[in-house]
Amino acid sequence: MKNGGPSGLAGAQREAVQQVSLFKEMLPGGCPVDEARNLPEQVVVRLVSREALDATDFASHAALGKSRPDEICPCKWSSCSVFGGRKGLQTAIDMVALPRYRKRFSHLAHLQIDGRSGLGVVNDKSGHIDLWMFSSFDPVSAVVRCEQVT
Repeated sequence: MKNGGPSGLAGAQREAVQQVSLFKEMLPGGCPVDEARNLPEQVVVRLVSREALDATDFASHAALGKSRPDEICPCKWSSCSVFGGRKGLQTAIDMVALPRYRKRFSHLAHLQIDGRSGLGVVNDKSGHIDLWMFSSFDPVSAVVRCEQVT
């Protein structure tokens, strides 16, 4: 069947439709990266600017329309950055202590994730996780607590 089978969609169009239905955000080609995996059940933290959260607090830089630095992979730019484990929590706390981040972030949102939340890549050194959320995952509902960072 020509042009992508019965749906009549060519390969790139079909991939875009699959992404829209599978992931919360429209992702660039080749994204998520091949190393991305379902993550185990865990509580992760996200740096946020307030206690009253909405979906934009979990949007990627790409979704927020921010300009991507050349050295940053477009796929990572399209992920939601969270931090997992003891190391990740410490990394997040250390980041908020830096003037660059202290001006933008005043709270840590703790959210429960699992294999149904999305696909992710964990940096074992820092605990940082690039998370590409599934469209069915609601990060706001997954927040178990939000605390002000002092």
